[in-house]
Amino acid sequence: MLWLALRLPQLPLDVFTAELAQANGDDEATGEATSESSDETPGDNTPPVKKNTAGKPPLLVYHNLRGSKKVLHSNDTAEALGVRKTMSLVTAEALLQAQLEEQASRHSEHQTELNTEPSEPASVEHPATTLTNPAYHCFERDLSREWVALQQLAAVCYDFTPHVSIHNPPPLSSSAPGQSQAGNSKAGTHNLDAGLLLEISGSLKLFKGLARLCQLLQQQLQPWQCFVQIGIGPTADGAWLISHSRYLPGDHYSEHDYLQHLGHIHLNKIDCFTEAFAQLSKMGLAQLQQVLAMPMVELGRRFGEAFIHYLHALTGKHNNALVRKALACEFCSRVQLNHPVTNLAQLQPVVTSLLQQLIQFLRREQQQCEAIEWQLLSATGEKKTVPVVCQPVHSDWQLLQQLTSIHFDHLSINFEVDSVELVATQHSHFNQETGDLFAADPELALNQQEVLRRWQLLLTRLHNRLGNSSTLELNPLPEHWPEQLNHWQTSEIKNGKNKTAVAEPQAQYQANDNPLAPRPSWLINPPVALKERGHQLFWRGPLKLLLGPERLQGQWWLPGDNQCRDYFIAEQDDYRRVWVYHDAKQKQWFLQGVFG
Repeated sequence: MLWLALRLPQLPLDVFTAELAQANGDDEATGEATSESSDETPGDNTPPVKKNTAGKPPLLVYHNLRGSKKVLHSNDTAEALGVRKTMSLVTAEALLQAQLEEQASRHSEHQTELNTEPSEPASVEHPATTLTNPAYHCFERDLSREWVALQQLAAVCYDFTPHVSIHNPPPLSSSAPGQSQAGNSKAGTHNLDAGLLLEISGSLKLFKGLARLCQLLQQQLQPWQCFVQIGIGPTADGAWLISHSRYLPGDHYSEHDYLQHLGHIHLNKIDCFTEAFAQLSKMGLAQLQQVLAMPMVELGRRFGEAFIHYLHALTGKHNNALVRKALACEFCSRVQLNHPVTNLAQLQPVVTSLLQQLIQFLRREQQQCEAIEWQLLSATGEKKTVPVVCQPVHSDWQLLQQLTSIHFDHLSINFEVDSVELVATQHSHFNQETGDLFAADPELALNQQEVLRRWQLLLTRLHNRLGNSSTLELNPLPEHWPEQLNHWQTSEIKNGKNKTAVAEPQAQYQANDNPLAPRPSWLINPPVALKERGHQLFWRGPLKLLLGPERLQGQWWLPGDNQCRDYFIAEQDDYRRVWVYHDAKQKQWFLQGVFG
């Protein structure tokens, strides 16, 4: 086996970096959002080239640690101004404000020399305000955004291998499927680097080698603008740990080189069995190779068998069984607008982009969607929810776009929309239907999918203009009596099989034991009693029995309600045919229907 680890040490910062870049229409992220090996070839050990952040506003992310707000991550611009990790938020903001005021003062003096108007003082950006090029951005760590980002990145990695797992997920989803645990002793989950683990031994031939696979994977991850550290190893634990050493072997993977780079890992980089490695550090050991050189028996007596098992996993002497872990299959995507809007017609490009992302998700996960939900959000916390129900959709994003447009055309909002979110509220495994080998001419006939598509659009338009109870449809019921086979109900777009689909003629109520007995297209409810004179039946003239009898017996299981009917096809003087029956219990003839 061969494992590839994607470590995301700046994920709390990256989730806001990408969102700010998208909101401002930037091509690059705000800060060092880049891949570790984006500017190097596999096997090169030169330090990564960080992007130029000149002109980018400072960005910092803090977390609330026991009631004290501490800086967790900051971009290069903020670090250049003196912001450091674990610094208190108050100190960091005061430092940034002082530095920015000094820059603004120097800029104002320069403008005065040029006889120009001085610029306005800078302002502070917090999550509650809009993202319109402030002096600096300050956000509290959002664990839910980190979890969503990991899910999206894992979905991208499924294009390269079916064996993907999330390593060190945020504490919010500690019980979510798909996470990986290396060892039974970990540091606090709040401070661990999150990432992904991929088993790629079965994908090397498909992607023509390890170097090309890593290159394509980095290209796929570029839209997320995240800082990634890559590690390659024979085990999942080893690949995760080797990501600290920047070891990328290229197509010529060597176990000797892997163990050499693994041995130079400092003990303070290891996030498993932290207490054991802390004790070893106090003994004067600094690197992992010094620990591996010690007698394993002595280490096992002092730190336990699980510790020895972890060391064997790092060196490749022990490998866990490969089990494919299913990730939570959910879709939720949000787009931050460049500027607030009140005209929903301006959201069409955003709607199209989100729906295309949804279709990519459905195709990749082999899912079909039955309902989606739009969230229109304002910068002040106001929200408008727009649910859209549809027949199962797998790849027809144009249908979802038309249904969404119909809903938006008759929607009124009293706030400015700052961001748009799309959630797939109902989806299931894709059920591929078998099509006809010789499809009908689209100019002469419509297939079943096109009929359902037009029905959904028509019904949605009627409901938006006239109300949900404005249309009725017949719903078949499992009853014996013809007048009870159907009932009228409010029309709606149902999840699953649509009951308004066109059925084959006579299919719903054709008698199995008498295939020659047709049914009338017009049923009379309630049935009309017929007059009988002698042995002649009359209804607007005499009736002549042509075909019958066909006996129907319903509700025989109910005491005192055992009814029996004998149905006949009769003909009038004008050769119009009707459907009549004789009720054995009432000893009376009735007219049930008229043939077209």
